[in-house]
Amino acid sequence: FCHCLSLVPAIDEQENEGLAKSVMKNKAILFLVSTCVLIGFAWKISEDRIPQTELARAYFYPALLDQSNDITSLTISQKKKSTRLSKQSPEWEVTNKDGFTANSRQVRQLILQIADLRIVEPKTSLVSHHKKLGLQEIKTKGGSGTLITLSSKDGNLVSLIVGKRPASTLSSQHYVRRSGEDQTWLVQGKLDAPADPIKWTDSSIMSIDTKNIEEVTITRPEETAITITKKNVKEEFFSLNELPDGFRAKSEATLSSIGAILLNLRFNDVKSANQVSNLKASQETTVRTFDQITIRMVDYEIGEKLFTKFIFGFPAGLPKEINAKFVKLAEKTSHWIYQIPGYKRRMIARQFSDLIEKISE
Repeated sequence: FCHCLSLVPAIDEQENEGLAKSVMKNKAILFLVSTCVLIGFAWKISEDRIPQTELARAYFYPALLDQSNDITSLTISQKKKSTRLSKQSPEWEVTNKDGFTANSRQVRQLILQIADLRIVEPKTSLVSHHKKLGLQEIKTKGGSGTLITLSSKDGNLVSLIVGKRPASTLSSQHYVRRSGEDQTWLVQGKLDAPADPIKWTDSSIMSIDTKNIEEVTITRPEETAITITKKNVKEEFFSLNELPDGFRAKSEATLSSIGAILLNLRFNDVKSANQVSNLKASQETTVRTFDQITIRMVDYEIGEKLFTKFIFGFPAGLPKEINAKFVKLAEKTSHWIYQIPGYKRRMIARQFSDLIEKISE
């Protein structure tokens, strides 16, 4: 009997050990099942996301890069401004600026930027929400976006309305939609597409250092002519000629600003010179260099704007290297008239009486 009692603890220990093993086994099975469920759930999520991930990597115009050499025209339109560019192989021209030469590198850059646009995600397709994203049709009331159109001889390749940029991002993202479609998109990529046609040109006209200017004469009908001169290239200031007795020049600096009229000269607008062929000039400014080259600036009124035509004159026996530089400028400007910036216009708009003062006794 005692021997039997001594076996009871041993039996209990064996049962406890078996029970522990059973519990551990059940936990292992539960862990395995849970793991399988989680793996299956994760796989399902990844499967569900595959189409969206692939979409987010997609180009907005996947065929455009291969079509880029076929593009013959490009337009950028906003409510109040537009630019029309056309390809005249190998260069580009600004059609709505009488065919003035465009910056071809800038045109190619925009084409590549559009070809490189990538989809971030689709947005609304509700027309009522287009205004909020700046994606209304350009011609509609309140239209604030930019319409970019790329065309080949076979028709439009791109007709893209570019709206606002997301306020919450620092990267180059834009809301866009294809013209004629209601679906809107958020895309990633730079877009440098100004609607101002002048921003597609090289607006530099010429730059002639003031030290090389010997004389400037300004003439207007029925007004006293203004002539300023320097004796040599070392002189810093110009002198005013034909001063009446008892008067002197008010400011040497003002006179010298007139002498700097051709320094870093750019334009705000440009037109074909044919537009002034039958017009009468309102003013003429003649600049003469120490090499005796003359540059006549002939001004014409077109509407409320003044445009300037440049006419070069060359003396005989001019050194070849000097002659070549100015011949190139003459060829560059011969077919065009330019609206020069206001600060340059003011330099040559002064009257003779504005430049003199009475000498105090």
